[in-house]
Order: sequence, then structure tokens, then C-alpha cells
Amino acid sequence: MLIRLALSLHVTSPTAYELLRDSGMVKLPSSRTLFDYEKVKPAKEGIDDVAMDSAARRVKLLKHEWQKYYVLMGDEMSISQNVVFQKSTGAMIGFTSLDKVDQEVLNLEAYLNDVEADREPVIAKKVMVYMIKGVSSGIKEIVATFACASITANQMYFWTWRVVGSLERRGIAVVAFVSDGCSVNRAFIRKHKPVTVLESGVIFDTVNKSAPSRVLYFVSDVPHLLKTIRNCLYSSRGKKKSSRRMIRKGKKITWDYIIKLYESYKMRNLRKSFKLSPMNVYPDSYARMKVKYAAQVLSRTVAQDLEDQEWEEASELIYFLRYVNDWFDCLNGAHTSIAKKKRNDRLKAYTSVDDSRFDFILSFVTYLQEWEEEAKNAPAVDVSALNVSNVPDDPEGINQSMEVEQAREDDQEDLPPASKRILSRQTLEGIEMSTRAFIPMVRFLLR
Repeated sequence: MLIRLALSLHVTSPTAYELLRDSGMVKLPSSRTLFDYEKVKPAKEGIDDVAMDSAARRVKLLKHEWQKYYVLMGDEMSISQNVVFQKSTGAMIGFTSLDKVDQEVLNLEAYLNDVEADREPVIAKKVMVYMIKGVSSGIKEIVATFACASITANQMYFWTWRVVGSLERRGIAVVAFVSDGCSVNRAFIRKHKPVTVLESGVIFDTVNKSAPSRVLYFVSDVPHLLKTIRNCLYSSRGKKKSSRRMIRKGKKITWDYIIKLYESYKMRNLRKSFKLSPMNVYPDSYARMKVKYAAQVLSRTVAQDLEDQEWEEASELIYFLRYVNDWFDCLNGAHTSIAKKKRNDRLKAYTSVDDSRFDFILSFVTYLQEWEEEAKNAPAVDVSALNVSNVPDDPEGINQSMEVEQAREDDQEDLPPASKRILSRQTLEGIEMSTRAFIPMVRFLLR
């Protein structure tokens, strides 16, 4: 039990573990000893039958039928490109091991490129890790790991359904697959035939191949979506060369107002927008990876402080911040009592199939679709409205042409391309996917 406790502490924070060990208050094993215990269970690529069987035994001990439903999560991780000799088996770990079909295709490509060349084994650069998490139980387990040089949608399709099939055969019902919004994940999802066909073309559900009577829902990781929303807003600036310049109803939705608000009150000890700090107003590459920094800016606290400044031009930004905050809250209830603890009804557990929050989060999708439609149908410059009648000595119309051209340039500055005036396409797709999948999935689980 002491070794298990020591392993748990060391995994959480090696530095804190060494500090506690050096204090002498508790006699703990050395890091070298813990390293040996970490390797008791040898690493295995592919589906981990031991982990799956262990999870299946725990699931069978659960009292209620509805506790058998689980979410499968998949995430890509970069690894060190080193080949390691495993003493217990004599195997060289670090090479990619592809499916037989993928291997044959790669061998054929290598043969066509050079008939006489021998194809050498490829050292793995990344691993695809699959983990299950109980919807209404505390069971959480990594069940599969696949190594590769670069992950493709075809590989992911094969791996994911292999994992789902293994889980379903053991009595672990997979209700959803959760992943981030990288291009490979989206390409994998687009390979499926949807049960519900949407006009937007977004796929959020498909028939579960291992349990055809049920539907498998695709969910884009919501905390990751919150970060991409913040990144789009952070990139939206008033400068013409900014990568994004979001506009809605003629009002700019720009990060410049966040900076202005912070700089105006940062020296005060007491301020309404106390959540704003240099880490979330001027985020570096590390800070952009933290969800909490995105949540601190996209909050009702910041929106209220902006409204109190009475900056009329920031009205759409205020509306946007509140909408994003409330949408995220509706999808972010960590546990049953969190709503009471936070005094926020949007975090309450879902107990009814007619919950009003379903309509609200769906209205957020409608809001974004209307915004996208507005961006696509933005009015062009009205040349006829230009005052060019009082141009002296211009028989050739040269000055008139110059004024029209200048007006067009000014219009381009006020109205950037449609793709820059809204959130990124990947973010919009992820928001709609998660929202539309969440509603029927929760209703299914409640029934």
C-alpha cells in the first residue's frame, strides 16, 4: 500500500515527492525503486487485454444496468524516437507495427518507387492512446496504444473500431467517442455514414458496428473547443494584417477590448475583472494550452466589466462572451453537487429529457450559423454613393477612378474576407458536432 501511495505521489509531481522524501517526515522509497515497480507490467502495443479484462470485471460488479455505459477517448501523443531493447521478451521496442493491409500498401509503394530497394522498419514518432471513462461510474482505464510514424484516418478507423469491438464483447457499452479537433480526427469522423443527416454536413452520430441496435456519438472535446474559441478571439485584432478580424452586426469582436480593459484597471487592487492577468491577456505558447486561462477570459465576469465601461462598440463582444460562457457551463458539470457549490444552475446534473438547457445550447449553434451567413452575405462597396461630382478638370475620369479604388481599399479594410469575420471553420464544426451529439446522447442515457 505504501508503494502504491508513493507511485501515486511520484506520478503527480516528482519534485514534490522528492521534497517530501528529503524532509524525513515519511520514509519513502527512492525514485529508482519506484522505477522498477513501474515496469512490473510490461508495455504492450495494441489492445491491452489485461486492462480490458480488469475493467470488464469491475463493470460486472456494478449494481445497475445503466452503469455499463462508457465514453471512449482517443488522443495522439508524440514520443521519443528511440529504439529500446526489452529484456523480458528480447524485442526491440520503438518500431511501428502496422496492420497487415497498411503494411502491404507501404511495401507496394516502396517497390514502385524503387524495385531493388529494401524497405527498412520505420521508427515510431507518435502513439494513439485510447482510454475509457464511465459515464456514471468511477472506472477509468487506458485500454489500447498504437505506435506509428504518422497517424492517418484509415489507421484510426481500423484501430478505433477494433477497440470498440473488444469493449462491447466484454460487456462495456461505448456510447460516444471523444477526440480533439485535429485534421486526422475530423477525417476519421467523415468516413462514417451518419444516422442523422444535417444540412451543414457535420457528422455527429453513426451506427455502432459492434452493437447495431445503438448509436455511437462523436464529440469534439469541449475544453479543447474553448481554447480554439479563445485563440480565434485572440487573433482577432483591429489591424488590417491580423489573421482574423471578427465582425457581427457591424460591431468588431476583437481582443483589443480585452487588452484595453486590463490595461485600464491592472494597477487597482479591487477590480471587477479580477480574472484577467498577464497570463491570459498576453498568453504565451504554454498559456494557450491551459483551459483555465481561456475560461477566465471567456466569462460573464469580464463581460459584465466590459458592459460597465459603456463602450458601445464592444456590445457584440459582450454578447459573445456571455453566450460562450453559458454554453460551456451547460456542458461542463463536473459532479452532481457542483451547481450548489458554484451557485450556478447551468452546472446542474441533467435529470429530465425536456431540460431547457438543451434548447439553449442548440440556440448557440443557430447564433453561430446566422453569424456565418451574415459574413458570407456582407454588402459590397456602393460605388454609386461616392461623391465624385465635384472633381475639377478630370475629363479622363482619372481622379474618379482613383477615388473609387481608394474606397474599395477602405472597404476591404472594414470588411475582411468572410472566413476572417467569424470563428474558424474547424471550431464551428466542432461546436455543432458536440452540441448536437450531446443532446440525444444524454436523453438516451436518461431513458
